[in-house]
Amino acid sequence: MLATTENATSQIPLWMAQFAFWASLVLAAVKLWEFGASLARRPKLDLKLAPEVFFRLTTLWGESLFCNPVFLASNGPVLVIRARGVLRKTKAVKKSFPIKVLEFGEKVRGQGTFADHYFHSKSAIAYVPDAQPQRAVFLCVQEQYTEPFQRASNAFQLEVLAIRDRALATAQQAVSEADKSQVQQDILKQLNDCVDRHVPIMMDLVQLEPGDYELTILIDYKNPRAKFSRKQHTAQSMISFVVDQNVRDVWRSTLRGTLLASGYNLIYNRNDPVIFPEYNPLRISTVDDL
Repeated sequence: MLATTENATSQIPLWMAQFAFWASLVLAAVKLWEFGASLARRPKLDLKLAPEVFFRLTTLWGESLFCNPVFLASNGPVLVIRARGVLRKTKAVKKSFPIKVLEFGEKVRGQGTFADHYFHSKSAIAYVPDAQPQRAVFLCVQEQYTEPFQRASNAFQLEVLAIRDRALATAQQAVSEADKSQVQQDILKQLNDCVDRHVPIMMDLVQLEPGDYELTILIDYKNPRAKFSRKQHTAQSMISFVVDQNVRDVWRSTLRGTLLASGYNLIYNRNDPVIFPEYNPLRISTVDDL
């Protein structure tokens, strides 16, 4: 009777050990499931480019592009770290141009019929709340051609200033109204000749030409609540569009008027409005449309 009792007592620790073993396996499985679920629920950024894009040719950056991304964070907020893009010519002669997002802003309602743009930052860093769509406006430039265009613009301004200085010296010697009128005519002729010399130089730096294009914007972001992980993720979106055959002829003509107006302002120290060449591409399509 005593031996039977001792055998039963010796078997209890083995049973308890087996229970503890299987319980620990179940607990480990639950922890793994929770870890996997937390990864699946990590904050995510969805990026969509709206079917709105246009080009503008300015004397500040040369060829610039305006696009309208929409951000939507899910499973928590996200922190946008940086933005970049690529413009590709997709048919016939294929080309690829790195795009630098120069300024970040938002659409605001202006006094006129159409919406205006408000740019408030040169930094991409932005906080996107969970489940609250955020619309933005990106001012992008062709990074490889910004500085050459600025040099060409500076050269034009220096030549206009030289025309102004010569005109001032000549105007001081003018006595009669006929002399003063002749000075004005000489200024206009010199300005027109200057513009005609610089328009081809600037147009040679413009890369936009007829054809099919794709614009891809990439956004790097991370979880602002993560304490131990610094891992970054990337969201991207693409739109396609077509540039028609007469874009360069239109831009060349408008650019001539732009340079004349800006040169006139510079010579006469005026601040009249200057219209820069713009172009709205055709057949804009998002990924959802393809």
